Amino acid sequence: MKDIPYKKKTKIRTQIRNLILGVSVTALLITCAIGLSSMITIRSEGEKKITADITEDLLNTLRGKTMLADSELERYEGYVRASAGMAEDIYACPEEYKPKPVLPPDPEAVGNLTMQRYLKDPEINYEDVREELELLGNLEDYWRQIMEMEENITDIYIATESGGQLSYNRNSNIGAAEGESYFDYGNSEWYTQPKNTHDIYFTGVYEDSYNRGKNISCSAPVYYNGNFVAVVSIDILVDDLNEMLTGYNNKKGETLLIDRSGHVIATTSNNPVFQSGESIYSMDHEISSVAGQIVSAQEGIAVSEKGDFYAHSRIPTTNWYFCIVVPRDKIYASLRVVDHRIKSAISGFFIAFVVMVAAVILLARFFSASLTRPIDRLKEDVRIISSGNLDWRAKAESRNEIGDLAESFNGMAVSLKQYIEDLTRMTAERERIGAELSIAAKIQADMLPGTLPPFPERNELDLYATMDPAKEVGGDFYDFFLTDENHLALVMADVSGKGVPAALFMVIAKTLIMMRAPMGGLPSDILADVNEQLCARNDETLFVTVWLGILDITTGALVSANAGHEYPVVMTRKGDIKLIMEKHSPPLAAMEGLSLQDTQTVLKSGDKLFLYTDGVTEATDSEERLFGEKRLLEALNCNKEKAPEALLKGVRKKIDEFVGDAPQFDDITMLCMIFTGK
Repeated sequence: MKDIPYKKKTKIRTQIRNLILGVSVTALLITCAIGLSSMITIRSEGEKKITADITEDLLNTLRGKTMLADSELERYEGYVRASAGMAEDIYACPEEYKPKPVLPPDPEAVGNLTMQRYLKDPEINYEDVREELELLGNLEDYWRQIMEMEENITDIYIATESGGQLSYNRNSNIGAAEGESYFDYGNSEWYTQPKNTHDIYFTGVYEDSYNRGKNISCSAPVYYNGNFVAVVSIDILVDDLNEMLTGYNNKKGETLLIDRSGHVIATTSNNPVFQSGESIYSMDHEISSVAGQIVSAQEGIAVSEKGDFYAHSRIPTTNWYFCIVVPRDKIYASLRVVDHRIKSAISGFFIAFVVMVAAVILLARFFSASLTRPIDRLKEDVRIISSGNLDWRAKAESRNEIGDLAESFNGMAVSLKQYIEDLTRMTAERERIGAELSIAAKIQADMLPGTLPPFPERNELDLYATMDPAKEVGGDFYDFFLTDENHLALVMADVSGKGVPAALFMVIAKTLIMMRAPMGGLPSDILADVNEQLCARNDETLFVTVWLGILDITTGALVSANAGHEYPVVMTRKGDIKLIMEKHSPPLAAMEGLSLQDTQTVLKSGDKLFLYTDGVTEATDSEERLFGEKRLLEALNCNKEKAPEALLKGVRKKIDEFVGDAPQFDDITMLCMIFTGK
C-alpha cells in the first residue's frame, strides 16, 4: 500500500478532527438539550404531583373535620329532640306528672342551676299559665343531667305559645328581684323559625350576654294534638367547636370558619381583614372573587386568579362553611429547590460545554473514539430518565466532564425521587391521619365518664372503670348514671370494627342509650328501642354488643339484658365467683325488630359485679393463646378482696403478664362495682 502524501495526511487529519469536533459538539448540544428537557419535564410532573397530593390532603381534612363537627352538633340536636319529646308527653298525659312550683329570677341564686319563670309581656297573668308551667317544671331533672354533662351548654329553656317561659341556667339575676320578669320572645329567631318550619333549627352565631364567648341556639317545636304549643331551645358555646375546626395542623395555610350568611366566625389567620368578621363577598381580599364558589357547593377547591387554593366544605347541620386558604407560593415552595438545581445545571452544562469543546479541539485526534462512546451511552441514559424511570442510573465510567454530567443526572434523579416519596409520606401520614385521629381520640375520651368514683355522696355502692383502646380510637365504651334517686344504669358495650368509624358509631350508641334509659322501662325495652334507631341510620352495617343492667340501689335487685355481649361476673361476699349465664340476643344494629329477654339477679351487701369486653378474654400472647374466661376467673379470685379500682389494676396486671411483648389487638374495657346497700 502506497504511503499517503504528507499534505494529504494533514488534510485527512483536519477532516477527521473537524468531523470529530462536529460530532462531539453536536453530541454535547443534544445531551444538554435532553438533560434540560428532562429536568423541565420532571419539574412539570412534580408540580402536577404536588397539586394532586395537596388537593387530596385538603379534601380529606375537610371531610374529617366536617364529619366530627356534624356529629358534635347532632349530639346537641339529640338533647333538644329528647326535651321536646318529654314536653309533648307532659302535654299529652298531664295526670301522670306532679306540678312543680317555679319562681321568678332570684339574684341570690346566682351561680346555681335554677329553674326560673318569665312571662312574655305584662298583659299575661301568671295564674293563667301557672298550671302549664308547673307541669313543664318536670323537665328540670332531665335538664340537670344535660347541664352536668355538657359544659358548653349555658341555658336550656321552653317558651309556650300561651306566653310563659321556663329557663334553666346559673344566671338567676336576669330580671327584677321582686315580682314577675318579662321577656318578649315572640319575634326571636330561635322561636319563630322552628314554629314556622316545624323542624329543628340552629341559629347563627351571636355573642353571649355574659361575655362567655360566641353562642348558637338549637331549637325544636312542641306539638299537642297536632297543634303547635311551645319551643324547646338550648344555648351552646361554640368556642371549642371553632378551635377544633380552625386547628388545622398545617403550617402552609390558614383556616376560616364562615357562617351561612358568609361572615367569618373564627380564623387562624393574623390578617386583620379576616378577623374583622366581614362578609367574604365584600372583603378587600382575593377571597371575594371565589366567595360564590365557596357557598354554592357541598365541598370543593376553588383556585383564584393568583393560583391560591381555597378548599371549602359545608357543615350540614348548621350550613356553616369550613375553608382552608393555601397560597400558591407556599404550595409550590419545595419546587424552588428544583428550579435552583435546573439553573445550576444550565450553568454546569454551559461550563462543561466550553471545556469539552476546548478539549475536543486539542485532543480530538487521540481520544475521538473514547469520547464518542460515553456520549452515546449518556444520551441513552438521559432518554430513559427523561421518560420517567427515576430508578435508572447513568453509567459514569470515565472520570471527565462526561462522567460528571452523568453523576449530575444521577443526583437529579435521586433527589427528585426522594422528594416525591417524602412529600407523599408527609402529607399522607403526618397531617391527614395524625391530625384527624388525635381529634377523634380526644372527643372519644371526653364522652366516657371522667369522674371516678362517680357518686361520692352515695354510700350504697362504689365503682371504677377503665378503657384502653388498641388504636388511637376504639369501639368499646362503658357508662353509668342514675335514672332516678334509687336506680343506677350500668352499660358495657363493644362496637364492631376499629378506628374512626367504630368510634363515631360508639358515640351514637352511647348517646341513644343515655337518652332512652331515663325514660323508664326494662333493659330489654330500652335496648330494643335503641336497636331500631341504630338500624335506621346504619349505612356502614356496623353493630354493637351491649350489656345493660338497672340496679335498684335500695334492694340490690339487678335487672339486665344482653345483646350479644360477654357474660358478667358476680363475686359474692362469701368469696364465690360465677358468671351470670344470661340468654344472648343478636347485637344491636344487626337486624330490625330485635327481641331481648331480661335476667333477674339480686346483689347482697358486699357483692361485686364485674363487666368487661371481649378484649379481656381474647387477649393473645406471642404463641397466639387466648387469656380466656378461666384465666379471668382466676385473676378475679386473686383480687376479690380488693376495692374496685385496685381489683381492675390487679386483673390488668394478670393480662399484661400473660400477653408479655405481644401487641394489643383489641380494646380492653373493664368495670367493677361493689354493692354495700343501705
